[in-house]
Amino acid sequence: MSPPLEQTPAAVSLFRDLGLEGSMAGTNFRSALEAVSDVTEKAEGVLAKYGITVQQVTPELHSFAEIMETVGKASITTSDAIAVFGTRSGANVAQIARAFADGSTNYYSLLDAMQEATG
Repeated sequence: MSPPLEQTPAAVSLFRDLGLEGSMAGTNFRSALEAVSDVTEKAEGVLAKYGITVQQVTPELHSFAEIMETVGKASITTSDAIAVFGTRSGANVAQIARAFADGSTNYYSLLDAMQEATG
């Protein structure tokens, strides 16, 4: 299941805000979602350590924002985020999830702007 059209550029913008260039930001976003679409046994164990189930981070069931909120509220470490979301995107996901947890994310304002632009 693909995220709604407005959610993808808003999410990719968060990776851009971390200093990643356009295609790399998109690749990080895609890699993060792919990693939690097919969670390894090791990643499942890491999630369990934080009281998170695989279902709570499955993109087919939850939006990117919901996944980031879940991971952020659990205060997952960067090394554990790498184990779950992969070496390409894990560290960046950890930063984005922390921003969701502390309320400093600009995701919702970006999403609102995208939704207004699409009518």
